[in-house]
Amino acid sequence: MADYKFRLWKNTVVGWTKETTRGTAIAVADADFFEVAELSPPTINAETIDWSTLRKTFTPDNILVGNITAEVSFKLAWPLTMTDAVHVEWVTQMTPLLEAAGLDVASATVSTTTTTVITPDDDADSSVSVWVNVDSYRYKLRGCTANLSWDLNAGEVAVMNVTLSGIYDGAVVADSTFTTPYGLTPQIVEDVEVSSLYDGTNTMIGCFNTLNVDLGNEVQPYPCAQSDKGIGFYFNSGRAVVATINIGGVAAAIGSGTSYDAELDTAFVNGTSVTLNYNNKATSDETYVEWQVVGNLTDKGPADVNGAHNHDLVLTGSGTAEGELSISVETDSA
Repeated sequence: MADYKFRLWKNTVVGWTKETTRGTAIAVADADFFEVAELSPPTINAETIDWSTLRKTFTPDNILVGNITAEVSFKLAWPLTMTDAVHVEWVTQMTPLLEAAGLDVASATVSTTTTTVITPDDDADSSVSVWVNVDSYRYKLRGCTANLSWDLNAGEVAVMNVTLSGIYDGAVVADSTFTTPYGLTPQIVEDVEVSSLYDGTNTMIGCFNTLNVDLGNEVQPYPCAQSDKGIGFYFNSGRAVVATINIGGVAAAIGSGTSYDAELDTAFVNGTSVTLNYNNKATSDETYVEWQVVGNLTDKGPADVNGAHNHDLVLTGSGTAEGELSISVETDSA
């Protein structure tokens, strides 16, 4: 048997960088590669056009290849708490991806600390070039836009799920020179300080079992005759933020004996605006991530969790323009 050289899927990293002009490929620097988990192989979709003339054979005589697009999905470790120094580095590394998902990343100095606020931006105009390195074999995408979702499940690693859609820009054999891709230490969802639903009157606190927040971007190709293969880039044509929650019996404070289950049901039946607040602030002078989702409960049902009676809730973002989601990275200086 011949001694074949084969590539290992496990030896894979993903890198991305912001494009100066949307859809125009730009090289990804070694410092812009990331540790990822559960990477799905890039899905490459070629539009084939059967332009066969009528003649005395069933065999196609002219197959053309039109636009070629690609999609890649993976998970990144998501921070719950971090030091100020890691916060600054993390924002720098993550901003191109967050902006490519239609999010605005704004920083402000409060006292002597930096606070970063991440919110939807309807006017976002940003894309990234993406390289997927599989053991020295590189798949390249350009004009990429992202959809993001986050899993914050009790006792599990906090993750951000990433799906990048773009134009296939070829594949090459290219040994990478980077030494250590960027990545955060995975953090377990535990010791959550705030996990509540607020209906304007009642602050309903309960044990969150699972929480998924989906940005709900509608990612589409932008047809353009001036572009190669007729597609300029991918863009975001809409957004529908949805938070899916599994929560235990809702009380004024955990273990207080005061139930707000009836008020939760009333908010669901009446279509009352509800605000989800969630953060992992643990100690003072620590940088933490705080979530806020504003919307309406659009689904509610019972759930059996290890014999406990929980609620399955769907909170659909709504309200003021671009105000349905806010992710704040800030320092508690109290």
